[in-house]
Amino acid sequence: KKDHKKGMTLWLAQLAVNALFSPLFFGFQSPILGFMDTLVLFILLILLVIHIQRFDRIAFYCLLPYVAWVGFAMTIAFLIMIHPFL
Repeated sequence: KKDHKKGMTLWLAQLAVNALFSPLFFGFQSPILGFMDTLVLFILLILLVIHIQRFDRIAFYCLLPYVAWVGFAMTIAFLIMIHPFL
């Protein structure tokens, strides 16, 4: 039961952080906040995947494309953030 609670907490945390991306990046027009959001989201997803792989292989494999997509979004947000400095 404790494992499921931790998994649900990580899932809800990443969902909340994911929901913040558009307001931060587009609403505030802040590439820095958008990048920081995707970084936190990526870390939460890695923690979730590590946690969930111990007891649910199907969920583990289903989350891998999401982790890859967030890694890609994080890279794009980083490049947009540093673009003015290039």
